[in-house]
Amino acid sequence: MAPKNPFKPTAGARPPVLAGRQDDLDLIDESLDSGPGAPGRLALVTGARGVGKTAMLAAIADLVATKAQWVTITETAHPGLTERLRETALRRDAATTHDPDVGRITGITLPGNIGLHREAPRQPAETMRTALVRLLDTLDRYDTGLIATIDEVQGGRLGELREVAATFQHLTGGGRNHALILAGLPSAVSDVLNDSVLTFLRRAEPITLSAVSPDDVRAALADPIEASGRAIDADALELAVEATGGYPYLIQLVGYQVWRRARD
Repeated sequence: MAPKNPFKPTAGARPPVLAGRQDDLDLIDESLDSGPGAPGRLALVTGARGVGKTAMLAAIADLVATKAQWVTITETAHPGLTERLRETALRRDAATTHDPDVGRITGITLPGNIGLHREAPRQPAETMRTALVRLLDTLDRYDTGLIATIDEVQGGRLGELREVAATFQHLTGGGRNHALILAGLPSAVSDVLNDSVLTFLRRAEPITLSAVSPDDVRAALADPIEASGRAIDADALELAVEATGGYPYLIQLVGYQVWRRARD
């Protein structure tokens, strides 16, 4: 069976190589080691469309989950964000504590009137904040933490983002073991930072994604090709590198088309 095309020129798809972003990932890595309050635990990722913001969020979440064994919540800033965060926090908490919704068995009636007595299930938290606090209380017992990534802040409503920011500010003030990483287009992030209520996010570490260097583009093209059992000669590789202009989406698109046209 022929090897599959390793390149992914689709919005939101994970590239085989995250080119040119190691310094930013190192900042997050260092912040994990530094503990609550470290700058990389509150960050804003910005850049033009197709520059790899979503892929960067995924790489950060993977790093935190792999290194620190943290629970991850991945969201987009579409309407209903706070309710989805609340529900996800409740599910993560139940999964961590292995607490089923049916409640704990507290007794058995025998023999004539056989039946089970169950404790009333824990009531869901009324707010996003209490759900996240409950989850972090549980994670503290396991010596782990929580990372939440929120993509496409340009699609969000400022009211919901204000509630998210206020909640994570409360968690940060309490020294909780968590991280919040947001991403969006520069104009949207500017609107968020200039909002009179969202002042907490002005302290977020800026991660600005731009064009990738030619050396990183070469690796992002050649490594997946070679890892899939094929080869690309130096002249063809240079043509491909030049065609991308260092633009991450074009790395995937050019790589995909090069692979398609190389039938053997």
